[in-house]
Amino acid sequence: MESKKTFWTEKLDFELDVILVYGYQLCGISITTASKKAKCKHKGFEIIMRTRQMGGDESKSVLITRLSEGQVQALQNELELDTGGTSKNIMILGKDDFKKEKLIKKIKQFMEVN
Repeated sequence: MESKKTFWTEKLDFELDVILVYGYQLCGISITTASKKAKCKHKGFEIIMRTRQMGGDESKSVLITRLSEGQVQALQNELELDTGGTSKNIMILGKDDFKKEKLIKKIKQFMEVN
């Protein structure tokens, strides 16, 4: 069975892996298997732009990557600088954050920061 796209869905050319809503705030989460910082940066721009489109300026963005801790911090700093964001609305996670408990804890803490 094939579903028909409505006018507005024909114009959408992106996917989000996870969307969370905490109170009134939207948080988009994108997960990439990329381990190159340049590819992850592109994905970072995409998730930031898409969550702002959907949730406004108060939305939050999380990018989960396979980068090392040093690369994660460098990418975090670059995306904050390039997009005008802060650590309150952009969070980059790397391979050191993959443990389930750590991942959930970090995302929960990030969502609770105003």
